Amino acid sequence: MKVFSINLLSGIKGSRRAVLFVAGLVLALTFGGADPVRAEFQTISMDNDLATEIEDAAADGKRLIVMFHEEGCPWCNKMRDRIFPHPKIVKYFSDKFVMIEQDIKGDLELTTPEGEAMTQKVFARKMRVRGTPTFVFFDTDGKIAARIPGYQDVATFIASGRYVHEKIFKTGKSLARWQMEQ
Repeated sequence: MKVFSINLLSGIKGSRRAVLFVAGLVLALTFGGADPVRAEFQTISMDNDLATEIEDAAADGKRLIVMFHEEGCPWCNKMRDRIFPHPKIVKYFSDKFVMIEQDIKGDLELTTPEGEAMTQKVFARKMRVRGTPTFVFFDTDGKIAARIPGYQDVATFIASGRYVHEKIFKTGKSLARWQMEQ
């Protein structure tokens, strides 16, 4: 049996150049990739006080979205990687919404929109989250405007945002019915 080996450094003379080449390769592979794109409307809550987040968003003329996720959720990752950075999403959501993520299995303490203290996982159960991702849109008064489970493509996610931003939810018409009429 013949064994083949590839010497990546065969064209590089001298041990100093070889070390520099390997070091450069390691750095490029480690730090050379672009940072994950975070859309402008995505934020991190420093104190996990959702009541304050709703008030702060409302003061800026925006509404809060809570994205429930869990570690390793492929659909959550697809939303982060493909949908949130999409130019149409960034353009529509950035001046209308603020989004914070909550882990459905998380043990971090948070304050609910009603002012109750509980862990992320207890809050997820209270919000009836059955799968991830699930998006809960809050109106400026802290009331739930829409609860939307699952992965959404660009057009569907924008329609969900319009349903809340344009206050269609206040007419009593369901999101599904409204989307069928569009």
